[in-house]
Amino acid sequence: MPSAFREVPSGDYFRVPYMSFSRLKGIAGSFLATDPHTGGYQITPRSYEARKLGQFAVNEQTDAMKIGTGAHAIVLEKDWRTQIRVSDSKPGGAGFFTDAKTTLTEKQFAECAQIAAKVRPIIAKLENSVGYWNTELSLFWQDGTDGVMPCKARLDWCGIKNRTAFIVDLKVTEDPRPYKFSRKACELKYPLQAAHYTAGALASLRVDRCEFYFLAVSAEPPRLAVLHKVSTHDLGDVEDRRQFYLAEIARRELSGDWTDPYEKDHEIWDLKLPKPRDNTRTG
Repeated sequence: MPSAFREVPSGDYFRVPYMSFSRLKGIAGSFLATDPHTGGYQITPRSYEARKLGQFAVNEQTDAMKIGTGAHAIVLEKDWRTQIRVSDSKPGGAGFFTDAKTTLTEKQFAECAQIAAKVRPIIAKLENSVGYWNTELSLFWQDGTDGVMPCKARLDWCGIKNRTAFIVDLKVTEDPRPYKFSRKACELKYPLQAAHYTAGALASLRVDRCEFYFLAVSAEPPRLAVLHKVSTHDLGDVEDRRQFYLAEIARRELSGDWTDPYEKDHEIWDLKLPKPRDNTRTG
């Protein structure tokens, strides 16, 4: 049964083995498409299978990932002090936690605090217009055309007004301006995230419609924060692809077939070179 929970500890949420956006985007690559030339690709079916079996090494967090994780925690988590360890803190000090998941330098911690300060006024304005908001709302539901794929999502912010869910996701990025951020969003499959979270909200929150926003803030000073609304028209096409991905994943998990479309003996593929980018536009 679809359900929504407030204040689920992040560790408990991540241990639930349902289909999340992070897992979905990692396998929603060219190996799932009818034509292997279409779509992006992050990992192959073989490496996904190895990851499921615990044979796939997990990369350590980069500095950019640490700042993004730290900023999310400070802005969203009530218990963020248990999740972040400042490397220069002494045992027993305010920033010392032996079980913290992310270790930051004092400089990185200061950058996270600056991002949080830039974001909070925008969220406060949204809260005033919508009313009560939930942070880190955990959703669980059955998805797929046959309803056989258990899915989950963890919403940064979610407010409900007049049977409409307003969902906001925080992104720490290089350049939050619309022209730059739209490219990065497509590269990192953020529209797929918007479709996945929207599906979860419609299934779990008893709402009739959703509005989805990305709150993008620059990782480097001077910091700029921009609120982007995702078009519901664009999400329709993305949702169709998401349903195809879920169906294909379910088929592969049932059959145990993790072969790659490129695994064909003596097959020669045409090399399609990318077109040069037009770098004349700014803003």
